[in-house]
Amino acid sequence: MLRDDEESFCPNKLWVIQDRLLKSRRQEYHARIAAILEESDADVTIRQPELIAHHLSEARLAERAVVYWQLAADNAARRQAHQEAIAHSNRGLALVDLIQDQKQRQRHELRLLVQMGNSAAGAKGWDAAEVGKALYRARDLCADLGDDSLLHSILEGLFAFHVTNGELRTAETFGLELLRLGESRNDTALQLNGHQALLNACYKLGAFQGAQEHLERGMSLYKERPWPEATIEYDDLGLGPLLLVYGACTLWILGYPDRARQAAADALVLARQRGHHLTLAHATHMMGHLSELMDDWEGVRKANEETMALATEWGLSGIKEMVARRERLVAVALHCDPEQMEYKRQHPQPGFARSLHDAVLARAYGRGGEPDEGLRILEATSAWADATGSHFFDAEVYRTRAELLLLAKRPAKAEQSYRTALVIAREQKARMWELKSACGLADMLREQSRVAEAHDLLAPIYGWFSEGFSTRELQMARTLLDTLSMSPKAV
Repeated sequence: MLRDDEESFCPNKLWVIQDRLLKSRRQEYHARIAAILEESDADVTIRQPELIAHHLSEARLAERAVVYWQLAADNAARRQAHQEAIAHSNRGLALVDLIQDQKQRQRHELRLLVQMGNSAAGAKGWDAAEVGKALYRARDLCADLGDDSLLHSILEGLFAFHVTNGELRTAETFGLELLRLGESRNDTALQLNGHQALLNACYKLGAFQGAQEHLERGMSLYKERPWPEATIEYDDLGLGPLLLVYGACTLWILGYPDRARQAAADALVLARQRGHHLTLAHATHMMGHLSELMDDWEGVRKANEETMALATEWGLSGIKEMVARRERLVAVALHCDPEQMEYKRQHPQPGFARSLHDAVLARAYGRGGEPDEGLRILEATSAWADATGSHFFDAEVYRTRAELLLLAKRPAKAEQSYRTALVIAREQKARMWELKSACGLADMLREQSRVAEAHDLLAPIYGWFSEGFSTRELQMARTLLDTLSMSPKAV
């Protein structure tokens, strides 16, 4: 008969005990290595905190390890090595639950989540689900801790997450919260970022005058001197370029083409001076959007090439995906590529630019002899715009609908759509959209021998403009007015 202690013994248990001893000894060694590195090699502490973090993690010294993983993530983020920053943040987050003190645990988790959200945006784009997940959790931690020191970064990220996903009303609330936070702190940089966010939201909502107001207020702050040192450091992200690039698109639509081009040029100059990869890539990409508004598809192609080169060099996969989607649109706009048209029909553009992409696609179907298919696309577009609040392209959608209705031999419906486009453009003070719709309607009226009506419609709209007379839009309007004026029925 075996004794009790003999019955309880088995070889496997011996291995478990030995393994435990080995783990304990290994942890001790890792702790000693980390201590030696901390004490004797300041360069490793500063330049390679992930090495110390690794040894502390193996030693199960969780809180000290988390501090070094945070330093490593910060270092990677400063180099804009976004994937590396994500990996370091994840290593830290995997350890935070081992920290005993609740407040300390939450503080460390908060910092890591903010870094995770921003790095995920750099690597995958602001619309990535990981961004929203990290930053919403971070916002909850801010509230639990009663600490708003990182709230500005969280609000910026949540604004960008929602605006990129086309959730514009939600994005606007975060922009307003950011502006109010800056005002409550009397912080120039936060106010500037609030104006940049609200300019972005107002533009996409179709509130162009509000967008212009935020452009002007933001740039007045940007040009103030002297700035606090914290503001100068904060502007490494390039708030001025982002203000100007959305401001350029706004100014174009409002009817200031020369000022729009100057703002766009200034945006790129500032972005290059700042040297922030994501800002420069985004500003370059937005130059392509300005070219889309101008129907300058060679300009769009050039912006795509430049943006793709930057995104490839710096590993900005989210930006690369945006460029790839717009390359499909270029193929549709320039060549009515049937494969790309079908793809765009089956996979609508995500985010605020869907209405623009759909309008370009609908025109391509019209040119291909299928205006009814184009009209079906635009019907879905309008429903989507109503659901999301993205109304920046509404007037152009109705103008495109009018063109397709003319191709479908329904002139009465076409006139109705042109007039709806004019109403929308006037409500939005979108003078460029108003001019384009007026040209289309005036030309239709001319063909119906309603020359005087056409002239009276177009002349005051063209007469409002004080710049941009070399643009295609104003030259076409001038030519049409001259044609109408030479007709005896114009008097």
